[in-house]
Amino acid sequence: MIIAIEGCAHGELDQIYRSVENLSRQRNVKVDLLICCGDFQAVRNESDLQCMAVPDKFRHICTFYKYYSGEVKAPILTLFIGGNHEASNYLQELAYGGWVAPNIYYLGYAGVVKFGGIRIAGISGIFKGHDYLKGHFEKPPYTSGTMRSAYHVRSLEVFRLKQLKESIDIFISHDWPRGIYNYADTRELLHWKPFFRDEIANNVLGSQAGEILLHELKPKYWFSAHLHCRFAATVQHNETQSTNFLALDKCLPRRQYLELIEVPHDTNQGLELCYDPHWLAILRSTNHLLSVRPTNQYLPSGGPGSTERWEFYPSQEEIEEIKTIFNDDYKIPSNFLQTAEPFKPRPNYNRNARQAEAQLNPQTTEFCEKLGIDDPLEKLIGKPIIISAPVVNPDEIALEDDDEEEQLGDQSEEPACHESNDVFFVDTKPQKRSSMMVNLWNAVNELEDWKSGKGIILHSVGETFCSGGDLNTVRQISNPDEGYKMSTLMHNTLTRLHQLPLISVALIQGKALGGGAELATACDFRLFTENGEIGFVQGGMGVVTGWGGGTRLVQLLGQHRALELLLTSRQIAAPEAVALGLANGITKSSELTEAVEEAKQWLQPKLCHAPQIVHALKHIVATARAVPYEESLLNERQVFAMLWGGVANKKALEQNIKHK
Repeated sequence: MIIAIEGCAHGELDQIYRSVENLSRQRNVKVDLLICCGDFQAVRNESDLQCMAVPDKFRHICTFYKYYSGEVKAPILTLFIGGNHEASNYLQELAYGGWVAPNIYYLGYAGVVKFGGIRIAGISGIFKGHDYLKGHFEKPPYTSGTMRSAYHVRSLEVFRLKQLKESIDIFISHDWPRGIYNYADTRELLHWKPFFRDEIANNVLGSQAGEILLHELKPKYWFSAHLHCRFAATVQHNETQSTNFLALDKCLPRRQYLELIEVPHDTNQGLELCYDPHWLAILRSTNHLLSVRPTNQYLPSGGPGSTERWEFYPSQEEIEEIKTIFNDDYKIPSNFLQTAEPFKPRPNYNRNARQAEAQLNPQTTEFCEKLGIDDPLEKLIGKPIIISAPVVNPDEIALEDDDEEEQLGDQSEEPACHESNDVFFVDTKPQKRSSMMVNLWNAVNELEDWKSGKGIILHSVGETFCSGGDLNTVRQISNPDEGYKMSTLMHNTLTRLHQLPLISVALIQGKALGGGAELATACDFRLFTENGEIGFVQGGMGVVTGWGGGTRLVQLLGQHRALELLLTSRQIAAPEAVALGLANGITKSSELTEAVEEAKQWLQPKLCHAPQIVHALKHIVATARAVPYEESLLNERQVFAMLWGGVANKKALEQNIKHK
């Protein structure tokens, strides 16, 4: 079998395929497979460009979009792993691998496949010690930090790969295994890359994770890229096992970025891309170890006295389970589907497009459901929310305050939120109440990108703070599945609101009933006007709290007081809310403008620190409520270390600020 190996692709697929064709014609051979060693840049459109951690001058659409859109098809089956210059939002959809375009397959965070009997394994990303032990917590839209950490190698993938025992023919990584330079003459390498000298001398050039896997798995071939030069070495593990290492350059003229190798294979097996059953069994048996938290994740080590399982090489029973699940047919299905609009060429495309929201990929959903494992992205963002547009019956009798909506219907809709210096104001009851859920979702999206802000005040412009979702929409949600989707949408929205690194205040100047009460519990503080009332009235509607308010109410008041309010559905006036601890104060004025100004003045002293300090303190408190005690302590140490020596810390030291 002839396999073409390519270094860093950097989106230049047209050129790479031309080079493969020219080289195969010169050698008079047929290339069966192309392997790319990272920086593939599967950029579908302008939004994907914003998810690449590269300087603006390197943000180019290149040519992948043509293969994604179907304008052209890859002439050779192409297999690749991710590097550090990727549209991470797209690759994150395919955590366990999948087709990014017809005939182009991504191996995922880590993966093992078979092609013509050849066993190919690989790991995406580059090694950074400060993220190695964390979970896959990043999700689009990314911050500048998570845009980079999203492609950092994690210990879980290394742990899973270490469970493999059968021989690996080819291993693929982006960065080199650390220490590989000790197995060849480095003089030529230092001739081309003299700035590697200190890193080689200190043995820090390359990936520690790669070094572990190199000596653990002992593959016959190991291919890498990343350092933009050609380098070959042979690692002799023992008398019978050795690894031929080859790193290649990036796709540029007069660079050594492409080579053809011949790999012996079983000619009785067809040239089809297939899952590896042992890898499937390992994914299934280690699913419980998957973490999506930004804290160090636990992996079993099998120390003295340990009774838990710590070796996950598949048993015969586990292999039989995989055979049953896949009906002993491991061919990877050709189930590519577009999940975003492809780029449409035009002279001046939008280089400053916004990042798109995270979304699930049907390939991963199908794979996870079949294997019985979790999609890490789904654990972060939840299941897809699809609520049908409501069909309004013109003869239907109006309920509650729908008359108010009709009176306001002819008015132009005001913006749902606006910004003022450190504080962001969100209208919880826009003039068209049917759009409340969507407006709140959009406001949270905007607030997640507000890096210089410190606080939020949620209020309404009418006599009702918020009375929940649109009645017409609710009437159309007539079955448990649709109810679950609506609940999940609002759970996600209010959880994201609660976890914002901003200090939030709900100004309740009217009735906050049902979903409005649940919205109030998602805020850090609650201020009431004299006319403010709150009530968890869901029981009277024949349901329970559906937006997470029940859980948050228990956290605020304790289980006995929370249960009493939920069971009685009674509406609590401002003085009782303060006595219960559900309100943090009552404004002097009930007039909206004055009450909002009072709320702002009440909030201002809590925003006296620099934005990054406010964000960090909020993060510590929010994390403490959501994770076990030891994890919270670890998180607090990490946040402290991150800020120590930072701009705010240095400024305080320069001003000789002490504990006063």
